[in-house]
Amino acid sequence: MKILVERQKDFILNGNRHYIPMTRASLAKVLDVHESTISRAVANKSVQLPGGKIIPVATFFDRSLHIRTVIKELVENETKPYSDAELSRMLKEEGHQVARRTVAKYRSMENILAAHLRKKNS
Repeated sequence: MKILVERQKDFILNGNRHYIPMTRASLAKVLDVHESTISRAVANKSVQLPGGKIIPVATFFDRSLHIRTVIKELVENETKPYSDAELSRMLKEEGHQVARRTVAKYRSMENILAAHLRKKNS
């Protein structure tokens, strides 16, 4: 947990937008243990963040969390509904290579409707 807190300090204090993707394998390498040891150590465990929110420890290894957060922000701030291709292009401009199909998958994970089903924010 100490290493997770050190590496994810901004995420813990400031939210999903500040998440730095990491894997169980990378943590296992730092700790010189097998990846399965990390998996067992975090399985069914939760942690309370300073703001009071309780999250599964496995969230620290969710490689798509940052991208999904950016997609949610783009959709929340859109003036007209963006297509998945437009969202993909916008993500690329921010330095994230994400295919249109992946955007659709992440949008679905976040329960965001397709562009033609979202109403224009007025």
